[in-house]
Amino acid sequence: MKGTNLRKNTSFRYGYVPSFHKKIIRLFAKGFVKFFALNSNTIISTEICQLIDPVSQIDFHGHKLYFKSGHGRLRWRAQTFHSEEPLMMKWLKSFKSDDIFLDVGANVGTYSIPAAKIANKVIAIELDPANIYCLHTNIFINKLQDKVLTIPFASGSSKDVQDIFYRDFSIGDALQSVGRDQVLPTNRPNPFKISQLIYPIDDIFKDFKLPQPTKVKIDVDGNESIVTKGAWNVLSKAEEIYFEDNGMEEDLYIINNLKEKGFEIKDEMPSIVGSVKSDIARNLIMKRITSN
Repeated sequence: MKGTNLRKNTSFRYGYVPSFHKKIIRLFAKGFVKFFALNSNTIISTEICQLIDPVSQIDFHGHKLYFKSGHGRLRWRAQTFHSEEPLMMKWLKSFKSDDIFLDVGANVGTYSIPAAKIANKVIAIELDPANIYCLHTNIFINKLQDKVLTIPFASGSSKDVQDIFYRDFSIGDALQSVGRDQVLPTNRPNPFKISQLIYPIDDIFKDFKLPQPTKVKIDVDGNESIVTKGAWNVLSKAEEIYFEDNGMEEDLYIINNLKEKGFEIKDEMPSIVGSVKSDIARNLIMKRITSN
């Protein structure tokens, strides 16, 4: 894979693959849409589609969370909220009311929303415009407008314009890649690319005088090294960092760099995609043990 090397071979693949059962349901749904001409440009079809807007309710740590779920991927995110990243659930529950949470790779707010129920402030960075739309909706239906700041930029090492590679443009998608094709082993490629603004995290916090986060999550699907190059000032002052180690050499560099800056691994757990546990990727919580 271009641009990086895995520390060991793996059969693990990122990305959703529908089951035979799900394929049959999709085939039936396509027939239903075609029979009732729901994709036709008529008043009735338009009004029907506008009315279909399901929302999932999730109980979390004494709070009720609401997520827009009018897409298979969004429904999956809601259904696997508690099981997809158990370490994240444990970490979020440890947040305090004065914490400031920086969510890098916020997607549709799966973890920004519960964090905002506990922490003082959430700063959510997400590069995908479709995800930003859904993130804003989730913030609104949870009445968290005063607690979440969204930043609709990709993050990198310098202010720039770069190509962003996408798998598709559906809501809730992930595995986008900044300035290069996807380096992680995936079930399908990223065939689309479009130029977008790149804004380093350190510059965002400096230029807009944002408060220093105490907790930081970085989960950007193989873009971790690109993001951290422009974020070391903010990262080095955080108390804890939740980091996805995808088993690449550049991830090892980030971990070693954090250790040199006074962090140690507090907890870790293998990554899980669906019900499949990765044999190489893991989620880490790194805690600062020395002051800078």
